Amino acid sequence: MSQAAASLLIALSMAASAAAPPAPDPWAKVAALATGSELHIFKKGSSKPVTGTFAEANDDNLIVFLKKEEVAIPREAIDRIDARPPAKSGGRATSETRTTVDPNPTPSAPIDAPTQGAGGPTTSTSTTFGSPSRPGFLTVYRRPTPAPVK
Repeated sequence: MSQAAASLLIALSMAASAAAPPAPDPWAKVAALATGSELHIFKKGSSKPVTGTFAEANDDNLIVFLKKEEVAIPREAIDRIDARPPAKSGGRATSETRTTVDPNPTPSAPIDAPTQGAGGPTTSTSTTFGSPSRPGFLTVYRRPTPAPVK
C-alpha cells in the first residue's frame, strides 16, 4: 500500500469516528422519569428488587421514597431499574350493570310448586366492578457492561 493511500485511509477512519454520535447515556432515561413513577430497583448482587417511588436522579444517586422515607441509592450500586408511570389522580373505578329479561322462562321446578308465582317473565341483574388498568413495568436502565480488558 502506498503512503498516500495509507494516509487517506487513516484520515477517512478518523473522520468517520469523529462524525459518529456519542452513545446515549443510559442514566438519562432515569433522570427523565416523572416524579411519582413506581420503580423496581435491582441492586448489585441481589435478585429481589427494592420497590419505591421516584423522587429525582442526579449524576451520582437515585433518590426514591421507600415507604415514608427518602433514600439515596448510589448509581454504582444499581444493576437495573424498571419503571412504570405514576397512577393518574382521579382514576375512577368502573362498574357495569347488565339486566336481562327472559319473557318465556323455562321453569326449573313444577309450576304448581307453592313457592312459584305466576309464570311471568324473569329478570336477572349482574354488576361488575373494576379499577383502571396501569401499564406494566419497562426497563429504563441497565448497567452498561464494562469493556473487555485486552
